[in-house]
Amino acid sequence: MKFFSKLLTTVALLATSLVAFAEVSGQLGVNSSHVRRGVELGNETATYGAIQFDLAGLSFGATVVDTSADGEQDYICCLPSLAVANDSGDLTETTYSVGYDVTVGKLGVALGYLQRENKWSLELAGDQVVDTAEFSASIDLQGIALTYIDGTVKGDPSSYEEILLGYMVGNTQISLGDVTVDTGFDDTSYKYYEISTGSEVWGLDLSVTLTGIISAEDPLEDQKSSLVLGLSKSLSL
Repeated sequence: MKFFSKLLTTVALLATSLVAFAEVSGQLGVNSSHVRRGVELGNETATYGAIQFDLAGLSFGATVVDTSADGEQDYICCLPSLAVANDSGDLTETTYSVGYDVTVGKLGVALGYLQRENKWSLELAGDQVVDTAEFSASIDLQGIALTYIDGTVKGDPSSYEEILLGYMVGNTQISLGDVTVDTGFDDTSYKYYEISTGSEVWGLDLSVTLTGIISAEDPLEDQKSSLVLGLSKSLSL
């Protein structure tokens, strides 16, 4: 027992020391809708909060998003059949992430892993929980970034992958993504674009994002482009 008590004390002290040396930041914000990879998951106001620890290239973060869908959206994350039924309800999205970044000369390299829980409370289908996990690897050279993402769905044969090309011009980010989803029975894919920019207004961060589908198969083929307005406050903790 003494050994385990000393071990737990040592681990606690080490964790406390790491937090003390880490740079801790947070963010609180609201967006006009919730969009991921060009797809509108919640077409009503989304509120979110995030916290991140950064230390010597390592980062640990957690984000919670609350949003709603009124049944007019074209897609519900990982559950397209629910969108076809025009179901509506609330979504709570919780994400935990860990990453490592290193720069060699002008080349930036980043590795990441995240777990995301999509918890729907729907009027017709009831409560639905979809857990996903993603590994990512990216390289960045003078504002041009190439990212590969490999994702799986917990308790389901479905998996997905994305190749994302991004370019930063001033404070404007331009991204093109190619997403392929393997349901375990067949494959479906779509391509999307995202253009985002931002500015500081009265101590708050204002963002504007235009995103949409370039080409896709059902049920995304008819989805309209989304203009997302965001207002947030960055916190240094």
